[in-house]
Amino acid sequence: MNSNFFSLSKITDQHIVQKILDAWFSKRIQLFLYFGGNGKKCRLSRCISPSLHIGGEQLISNGDEFYLSEDSKAHSILKFIPDLPLKSYLKITKGFKISRSIQGEYFNYEYAGTALGYWVVVPTKLAAFNNGNYILTDKESFSLKADSSGAVYVYSVYDEDYLIFDGDNGINNDDLYIDVNVLKSVFPSFNPDDKFNGVTDEKK
Repeated sequence: MNSNFFSLSKITDQHIVQKILDAWFSKRIQLFLYFGGNGKKCRLSRCISPSLHIGGEQLISNGDEFYLSEDSKAHSILKFIPDLPLKSYLKITKGFKISRSIQGEYFNYEYAGTALGYWVVVPTKLAAFNNGNYILTDKESFSLKADSSGAVYVYSVYDEDYLIFDGDNGINNDDLYIDVNVLKSVFPSFNPDDKFNGVTDEKK
């Protein structure tokens, strides 16, 4: 799996960590959540084009698609392994909308499986109000919660595809990762090989 990510837990200067978090809260940079080991059991909600929908169930079951194929541009970053047989876990709905990645008719596939690798963590407007502790949620669950302090969404590299978690799943700042290239652009003196990663000389 891609190693071009750096854990915020390894940055010793908390002032710098806060700078990174502030940029994340204001949507100026992306942070990531890593699912290693055996991965994280959850559900994937994803948008499928009408052309892919024709053989979508078979492609997903065989692994010949975006979240499993070695030819996918996401292969080195993240994976989603579906529970099989897919038909037992698959819910399909048809929709229509115009967005950055969808231009008209689409099909929404939702199915259970295991997430692996680095997934984009997107803060809600209430993410900053829980003292560095966050709750993994999705838009539908977020609207139903009485208390959504610390809520964050977990997306794929496509902002139309996201993960759905059952129950309460908490993380904190130490679970977050930043792309090394983004970190270097903000803090040019950063060296991921240094034992001490105070990371100084913030870029103006």
